[in-house]
Amino acid sequence: MEPSQIIALIGPNGCGKSTMLKTLSGQIKPRKGSVDICGQDLSSLKPKELSKCIAFLPQMHEVVHGVSVYELVAMGRAPYHRSGWILSMKDKEKIGWALSYMNLEEYVSRPVDQLSGGEQQRVWIAMALAQDTPIILLDEPVTYMDLRFQWELLSTIRDLRDTHGKTIVSVFHDINHAIEVADHIYLFKDGRVYAQGTSEEVVT
Repeated sequence: MEPSQIIALIGPNGCGKSTMLKTLSGQIKPRKGSVDICGQDLSSLKPKELSKCIAFLPQMHEVVHGVSVYELVAMGRAPYHRSGWILSMKDKEKIGWALSYMNLEEYVSRPVDQLSGGEQQRVWIAMALAQDTPIILLDEPVTYMDLRFQWELLSTIRDLRDTHGKTIVSVFHDINHAIEVADHIYLFKDGRVYAQGTSEEVVT
């Protein structure tokens, strides 16, 4: 996978897309071979080192009752601190940028569990952005959003690549979303890569 690209993983349910993301994030060890991330073997990286390289946003989230939008986004800075840490000026800058980038400034004091599904998803993405990693892994990021917010998020994903140089690997349920944003698409079937290439190559 080339840097500063959007990589889409598509295919039917249960075909291995989410398993691939978990392997790339270090949650699952590969059965064969190795995964090189940021120029290093993933298995050689400590959790905090890996968290400074990869932000992983799974499909399902659990929100602790009463946690505010600001508090949740601030958790993205955890890899840069030990336990009992206090936010530094750099932390606050990264958090503020992530909140602004995802248009969440007006929600900073709101409990996350009182937001709509689409709004919550924007908060989780802001947390991943506050983590400030070169690679972002997303598992069906537009699932809980209405149509307008889906296309806004796809535009955001493109901007993260074009303006901020992020490498994004994302599972998409809708092939049209993958075609819209991806530089390279992997089509999975029965736990294997069935086809790969540009959107034109995979679709045809």
